[in-house]
Amino acid sequence: MNGLLLFYRTVSLLTAVLPRRVAYAAAKAASAGAYRNRHVIRRAVAANLRIVFEARGLAMSDSELAQMARSTFDNFGKYVVDFFQLGRLSPAALDQLVKVEHIEYLEQCRSMERGIIGLSAHLGSWELGANVLERYGCRINAVVRPQPSARLDALFESRRANRGISVLPMGGGASFMSACLKRGELVVLLGDLDFSAKQRRTSFFGKPARLPRGPAVLAARTGAPILPAFILREPDETFRFCLYPPIIPDQFRSIDDIQGRIRSVLEEVIGNHPDQWFAFNPVW
Repeated sequence: MNGLLLFYRTVSLLTAVLPRRVAYAAAKAASAGAYRNRHVIRRAVAANLRIVFEARGLAMSDSELAQMARSTFDNFGKYVVDFFQLGRLSPAALDQLVKVEHIEYLEQCRSMERGIIGLSAHLGSWELGANVLERYGCRINAVVRPQPSARLDALFESRRANRGISVLPMGGGASFMSACLKRGELVVLLGDLDFSAKQRRTSFFGKPARLPRGPAVLAARTGAPILPAFILREPDETFRFCLYPPIIPDQFRSIDDIQGRIRSVLEEVIGNHPDQWFAFNPVW
């Protein structure tokens, strides 16, 4: 555990002094070592990617999957750099770095005056989305998975606080999230990976998997719209912040129907950017 804390503290210090392109080069070297040495994780990533591609009608060879898995490791290294380096950007710098698509969906959700449930995934550089949303006047509360140690938690929470994010521990309670929504705030949940193993299985990329039901349940109970939002890396190392049409719970008959729409959005965005999806454990 001390080694993990040392790693993230080192990254934090290096990204404070290194230009972004140099930090990315260092991250790529580190990810190459992780890819070589973390055999179980490497196999899990390749197995997950195989199912994603098969669902899209693409038969990938082992070498093609290995190349895509390596790209996933590289992209995760860049995400770690982004997390520590891009905490507070000026409006001008943010405009240069991030292109926002369909901001009208945010305004549509705001007009309902029920608060907003932000739906994202372990994809791209998802924490950078808070920079964008804060600029548009959102007060952000994010449900996050606790880190393995209190000191590591403190390191990550301090960086999130710099982005204007209030952290809600996973399992912190629906009543607290409901209170945030009643104040007109935004509660962000990740809908792609279930770390509790308590959810019932549902079809995901054509095979049974466990997906978090929290966003669907919270929407059904509060009436708050779900706003799918993903920040995706471009080839030139800029980003697109993609907003999808709101999922309005009043328009669905059941929680399962809401969950079905969430699943469809996740399949679309992950299927289009598979090497930016950071699923390092078996999903299926």
